[in-house]
Amino acid sequence: MKTHLQCTSFLTAMVMITALLVPFAGTASAYGPISVPMGSQSAPTITAGKAGATIGELEILESMPGSLGNGETITLALPQQAVWSQFPATDTILSTNMGSLKPSYQIVDTGGSTMQITVGGTTAGQPWPAAWFLKNLQVNTAVDFSGLLNVTLGDSAGVVLIATLAMVNPPVATSAASVPAIASGQAGQAVGDLSIIETAAGSIAGTTTYSAIDTNTGEKGANGNYGLCLYQTNNSEPNLYVVAPPGVTFDGTPDVTVSSGNLQLGQPVTETGDNYLGVNNQGVLVIPVQSGSTTASTIKISGIRVTVDSSVPLGPVEFQIEGPAVNQNTDRDTNGKPISINGESAANLSAPFPNSTVAAETAVATVATETSSARFQIGQYSYTVNGHVYGMDVAPFIQNSRTYLPLRYVATAFGAEADFVWDAWSQSVTISKGSLTVQLTNGSTVMTINGAPIYMDTTPVIQDDRIFLPAAWVAQALNDSIKWDPASRTVTLISI
Repeated sequence: MKTHLQCTSFLTAMVMITALLVPFAGTASAYGPISVPMGSQSAPTITAGKAGATIGELEILESMPGSLGNGETITLALPQQAVWSQFPATDTILSTNMGSLKPSYQIVDTGGSTMQITVGGTTAGQPWPAAWFLKNLQVNTAVDFSGLLNVTLGDSAGVVLIATLAMVNPPVATSAASVPAIASGQAGQAVGDLSIIETAAGSIAGTTTYSAIDTNTGEKGANGNYGLCLYQTNNSEPNLYVVAPPGVTFDGTPDVTVSSGNLQLGQPVTETGDNYLGVNNQGVLVIPVQSGSTTASTIKISGIRVTVDSSVPLGPVEFQIEGPAVNQNTDRDTNGKPISINGESAANLSAPFPNSTVAAETAVATVATETSSARFQIGQYSYTVNGHVYGMDVAPFIQNSRTYLPLRYVATAFGAEADFVWDAWSQSVTISKGSLTVQLTNGSTVMTINGAPIYMDTTPVIQDDRIFLPAAWVAQALNDSIKWDPASRTVTLISI
């Protein structure tokens, strides 16, 4: 993609710029004002959070030879969430009638987003206006930036115009299979399975890239590196982080698989804090990425259980996706220590987007007010609901290291919120609780919740003319929190 800029001399010998997006060389175009919609669909698509992404090629077109006189300046300003990572070069194949034109470049703001082009030489004496093409324009974008990447063009006469040079997509999208209610102050609570979906092949990187803005004032001036976002890649495996909110930590390491595509992952681990992220008392699932994908991939994380501190407020529990596998705008190693980049001392570098670290986030649970709890004890023919004791004609039991609960009494424990229907002919049971309808069949591993099949690793069983199910599956079916006390051999179901 190329963007045309037309430059015309004023009485003050300044430059006026207009722009129009057109296809690459070989296609004729009609010039128009910058205010005309410029066909952003023609712009290249880049991935947010990637270092050194190449954007569209830019053409500056004179209205007459000599318009770009010696000493003229043009500025190219990016939005806040983007910085320049390389100065452009003149495309000598496409450029014509350049005369002695020779540009120099420098970054003129401390944030690295504004580039100034100073024109040296002249095009005077050429038979036709110069068509000057700038290639290899490279940028870093913040990992949470998406949409059109516009560059604002200005000249020393104060003319300001806008051109679109790329479309920016987020690196990943996330979704949760369910958003169950959980309680504060409880351990071992199941949350929804999480999917992390690449928006394009390779958007989760397989190598680590470091980036930082060069703040070395000794490199100010034409073509110096001051203000550029320097970057370098090494062969280490970058980590993908799944980060829980403060006060929410993982109980064990969940199952992490690549459910589609060819992304290669290492062995995941869980932590309660992380030096790179600079967090404490937050669950962190660390997933090493061994090799990036050539086919857009999906990571599925299942069997997630968490402990929720009593200080966690009511509301959604959102998991955030972070780390150098999706965000190459980092100047720190895995220990959180700043490093040198491309030979520039860490003391002369600063991270380009220190407050933009989250690539995606989604709610996997909701902390809600506890409304009812039911307590069942192994071998006991009674159960307790909110402190009140009720009798049963059967007792919970343990079989193959699983605690089985009688479904009728679990349903009854929650009163008007639960309804229980047993079909003797099909040996199936239907339980309704609020907006949930759960169906189970004796001897079948399939449980349906609101018509959607869930595949269990066990089956309901019938004992003493009552149908039983392991407590963990009861909790998942009824969207309850579960607590096991091994000392008293007691299961507590908490309805939210």
